[in-house]
Order: sequence, then C-alpha cells, then structure tokens
Amino acid sequence: MTAQREPGEAKAVAALFSDLDDQPLGYVYQWDTGELSLLSVGELSAALRIHPALEEEVVERARPTTPPELISYLMELTTVTP
Repeated sequence: MTAQREPGEAKAVAALFSDLDDQPLGYVYQWDTGELSLLSVGELSAALRIHPALEEEVVERARPTTPPELISYLMELTTVTP
C-alpha cells in the first residue's frame, strides 16, 4: 500500500546555496498541484547554487502553475557537484 499525501501538501525537491558556504539559504518545494515555491532560511538573493538540479519532470509539472520567472531563476542556478 502506497502512502498518499493530503491535499495541500508539498515536498522539498532542492536546496539553494551561496558560494560562501554549504549552509542552505532556502529550499524549493513542489506542491501537490505541481507549483514550485521557495522557503527562505537565509538571504535568497545570495543563492547561486542548487542541489540537486531540478529534474525535467519536476519542471514540466510546475509550468502550468508556477510563474515563468521563478522557473527561469531556478534553471539558471549552478548545480552543486559533490
């Protein structure tokens, strides 16, 4: 049996980082509607890197409900390499 999420729930799909350290500045969440949103735990304007890179499936699911500017911003971030 597969656990299903309640309507209105989101899950973290990536974290955002600056170039200064490895402490997350924020997180990218995908809602059950497909929409992407950001949760800030630091100064998001300093974010230059994302981990993991957003999967194409996540981006395509987000397109109908997420502002194009947010998708562009997230796609322009450098992927963190371990």
